[in-house]
Amino acid sequence: MGKLLRLPTEEERLQASESLRELTRVKGPMRVESDDPRHPVKAILPKPVFALLMDALAAVASGKAVSLVPYGAQLTTQQAADFLNVSRPHLISLLEKGEIPFHKVGTHRRIYFSELTSHKERRDEASRAAATELTQMAQEDKLGYE
Repeated sequence: MGKLLRLPTEEERLQASESLRELTRVKGPMRVESDDPRHPVKAILPKPVFALLMDALAAVASGKAVSLVPYGAQLTTQQAADFLNVSRPHLISLLEKGEIPFHKVGTHRRIYFSELTSHKERRDEASRAAATELTQMAQEDKLGYE
């Protein structure tokens, strides 16, 4: 997995937004050419790659960082911690408690990205359920949450 990208600049957000508007008429596949005469490139983007490009442009246009992670990618503990936005020691405690499956390559822990996203989905669902329960309790106690 490559490094997580930084947040886009305002200029990059505007470029992505303009590109997204222009490309929405295209359904893919799409032929692309380079404007650089020193490096003439002609390529065809298959439909799935074009769809991925559109998703990336939409994310950048809205100010989000984008990272491409291949299916089946194995992450280091630091990469996994960064993805979950937790400390590496906290991630390791989750691994050791069995909350996230991992395997070892030599002495190093590796986590499949698919396992990490599954854990994140479970964690997010538990957070939503807890928020719903707290809201219901506040409504029952008439604390102004209507």
